[in-house]
Amino acid sequence: MSFLALIVPAWADIAQLTISSQIQFSKVIQGGVDPIFGFVFNDAPVGSQAGNYKVTAAYGNGFNNGFGFSYTGTKIADGGATHVTLPFPLNTGSIAPGNVPVQVTLTDTSTGNSISQRGQFTVLAHAAPALILQGNIVPLSSRNVVTFQTDAFCQAPPSGTEGCGGGFTPQMVGDPPGEPTAELDLDSITSFGSPDITTTLTPFTDLPANDDPAQASPFQIRILAPGPGDYSTTFLLYYSDEQDLPGARAPGSELASFTVNVDLTGTNADWAIATDTTPEPGYGALILAGCILCAMARWRRGRYAR
Repeated sequence: MSFLALIVPAWADIAQLTISSQIQFSKVIQGGVDPIFGFVFNDAPVGSQAGNYKVTAAYGNGFNNGFGFSYTGTKIADGGATHVTLPFPLNTGSIAPGNVPVQVTLTDTSTGNSISQRGQFTVLAHAAPALILQGNIVPLSSRNVVTFQTDAFCQAPPSGTEGCGGGFTPQMVGDPPGEPTAELDLDSITSFGSPDITTTLTPFTDLPANDDPAQASPFQIRILAPGPGDYSTTFLLYYSDEQDLPGARAPGSELASFTVNVDLTGTNADWAIATDTTPEPGYGALILAGCILCAMARWRRGRYAR
């Protein structure tokens, strides 16, 4: 933002208040703080009148959303050699993703004259992963099941044990669509279920979040099993936002998942990819408690059978 000056009479003993504004970050992730600064000068020569001012700031369409406070004060005349810095810390938690206009207004409270300076910054939605399956974008944050079939094979390796396998190549892309979104960091991957299903997906940083398949990250999902049958594996993805912007979630703090089910025959692999399959909070604890109870019951039966 450039300097703006109040229009005042030309004689030397009148205060000449000017203002310059600065937005600290051009982009911020929703929930981050983006400080807006106002810098008040008095460009009148030394010995001229001090200037009494009030500075306010507003944001949004029509500038109807104020910051909830304003600054008042007095600035001595020094030919613009020094300035008063006035910070307006804007928390973007309640601001929808998109371009956000900002307006800083300086009022000379002695004359009632005022001037405003405008700028804008961008609020980004938090990053979230999605898969591209069979040409369609499938968000991992919603429950979906995508089914399809690929070729498979069964062969007898030199060891004499039969092996069956197959695979396909999905892509990972940033999501959600339709709004500016932070880039995606995939921080770590774990899995549970059949060890015969594997993936080449590995952690990465700063995947663009524009739903553009040309910028998606391809990887493979494979199965190599002892023989035909039904197999299932769930992959847990711990992710976050790009880490160089205010408001970024901590690395590995977010969780998404997808489950790969495959019915493997000698010539075909029938795949079913289910998204948002992470157990509900507490589900794992219930399973653990059930296992402990079962173990205790077996121990009691064994003890009293002696």
